Amino acid sequence: MVFLARTYNLGAAAVGQIFTVPTLVDGEMYDLKIKFKGRETIKSSWGKIRCLKFVPVLQKGRIFKHEEDMVVWLTDDDNHIPIRAKAEILFGSLKVDLLAYQGIMKPFQFQ
Repeated sequence: MVFLARTYNLGAAAVGQIFTVPTLVDGEMYDLKIKFKGRETIKSSWGKIRCLKFVPVLQKGRIFKHEEDMVVWLTDDDNHIPIRAKAEILFGSLKVDLLAYQGIMKPFQFQ
């Protein structure tokens, strides 16, 4: 889902705009909706990174309590690298940070 969303024209995204990503769930096609929440600068092990913030609208009840229990941050540059994801799940929470990258098309931007 994240890697396909990276190919969309995100530079002109408006807060609240919804992107649809065709997804396979339990053997059936499902149109996953991803809501753009705005731009945010996050702190990482590389420094501060300008990001685009998205919330996938998820199926409640399986792993997630609410539809917007996951947040994904992509770099706000031409690469749109997935830098961080956070999720509240039925039995706790998780946070995923990118540890390494290679072979990107444009220079990675951080402060």
